[in-house]
Amino acid sequence: MAVWSRMVQTFAAITASVFFSHCTNASTQASPAQQPIPATDQFFDSNGVRVRYLSVGQGEPIILIHGWAADTEMWGSVIQDLSRSFRVIALDCRGHGKSGKPTDPRQYGMEMVNDVARLMDHLGIAKAHILGYSMGGSITIKMLTVYPQRFLTAVIGGSQGFRGEVDTPDTPLIKSLLSGMSLTEAQIVNAPPNYPKPTPEQRKQMEQMNANQDPKALAAVRLGYSALIVDYNLLKHNAVPTLVVYGGNDNPSRFDELKKVLANGEFKEIPGAGHAAASFSPEFVADIREFLARHASHSRG
Repeated sequence: MAVWSRMVQTFAAITASVFFSHCTNASTQASPAQQPIPATDQFFDSNGVRVRYLSVGQGEPIILIHGWAADTEMWGSVIQDLSRSFRVIALDCRGHGKSGKPTDPRQYGMEMVNDVARLMDHLGIAKAHILGYSMGGSITIKMLTVYPQRFLTAVIGGSQGFRGEVDTPDTPLIKSLLSGMSLTEAQIVNAPPNYPKPTPEQRKQMEQMNANQDPKALAAVRLGYSALIVDYNLLKHNAVPTLVVYGGNDNPSRFDELKKVLANGEFKEIPGAGHAAASFSPEFVADIREFLARHASHSRG
């Protein structure tokens, strides 16, 4: 029963996160994330993979890392808010958006962490505030254990990091994606029994998710997650000020172990918010701003 419950939670998180990130009319909670981002696409070579990024504003740098099957556009309202005080840099993770999409799982995992460090090197940034949500949060928490010297602060949204249970080639969703089935069809086909079926209008909106998506690359991303598994013992020695933010309806008990081991960590629960809704809520940006106000050097000057 516990394994099935995790499957339902995982499917719900994936569906909600991707659906809200791409559909402008799906929910009033989704619309703030769709605000136009006033920046020109830029690209750099990250060990042979072309990675897209945007840079908006001036000040201390903040790097944004999106969730699985999303892209830079999920950060519209966050960029608009934080770029008033910071230089905000958002990248399309490899396998996503306008970045290169390898189909070999070995091109993901730690390479997604290395992409962030390489982007910082490309821009001449020694340290930055690094903020990730969902998959991006898992990349951020892994980066804390391997590149702690690159952080000013860390913000981890909607993730406790990968802990051992990751997808394999036999996972039904992965099988569907590897067959070339579109992302939305793979989600619908592999939905748990009794999971609500999308209405025709919702299905039409969900099909927007297939734009710029390579299902085999998305499968490879998830198959690379095993290289992002985090050793919690390393977090006991964390010296980077870290904020963990999550929704009250996003299985908050999964953060209990992280609360016990993460040194220099703060935890904020957004009441009543699910996985996707938490990242689009006003409380999410407000919590980040309050945290940064206490830790950004220009705030102390």
